[in-house]
Amino acid sequence: APPPPAAAAPAAPAGSAAPLDRPGALLVELASDLSFLSPRGKFRLSLNEGAAVLHGKSAEIAVPYRLVSRVLVLPEASGQGSLCVVTLAAPVANGKSQVGHLLLHSKPAEPKVECSLSGKPLCGQPASVVSQAFASLAAVEVGGIGSFKPFGGRAALQCYVKATEAALYLLEKELLVKEASKVHVMPYSRLRVEVLPPDSRRTFDLQLECAAADAPAGAPAKTALKLELSMLPANECDRVSELLQRKRANVNGSL
Repeated sequence: APPPPAAAAPAAPAGSAAPLDRPGALLVELASDLSFLSPRGKFRLSLNEGAAVLHGKSAEIAVPYRLVSRVLVLPEASGQGSLCVVTLAAPVANGKSQVGHLLLHSKPAEPKVECSLSGKPLCGQPASVVSQAFASLAAVEVGGIGSFKPFGGRAALQCYVKATEAALYLLEKELLVKEASKVHVMPYSRLRVEVLPPDSRRTFDLQLECAAADAPAGAPAKTALKLELSMLPANECDRVSELLQRKRANVNGSL
């Protein structure tokens, strides 16, 4: 009789790193080091059958493709290059800490990288190549900016989270806030928004609360994500409010 199948790895408790997967056989390795914002530092990236591995000076970070929930390529808020965002369904271990997403910023003058994956050549800025590789191996689509275009011609609205410069991207199904090396993704369907209009000021604020997704059976309930954005340009207030309502977010108690 054939041996019984191996038991699946148990789900990680909320807040803990996912169980380590075996990366599997090497498919391709990018020749040059890549400068990531999250995890911060320069890493050599190898793409294996079951997981990508970031090789740093002091640690290796394995990112199983089964944990990849979305891959995005976005113009950088100031117009200087592009961002690759890879969000994860559960954090992965980075030494004694954890990583909940990957964030790579490619600047315009950065050399192109190239590789071949499953017989398909990939060539371009690092953010583009890394996003295409992750999307292919994780079987997800590469997302991008939505139909909303700020008046200034950029892809995002610049703002602040407390004293930190941030950028607000209004995508098709969710909004994304980039705060330094952090990325917060909030689906409109779970979003509650308080719009604090400009009145006599030249800016307006947004108070955001995103209900957590349902936790798996037996796992602790997750808490809502709360964020306050300040100093958004006043001339965008009405357009942002209208878009959020059109996307069925709960704006100022509208739902």
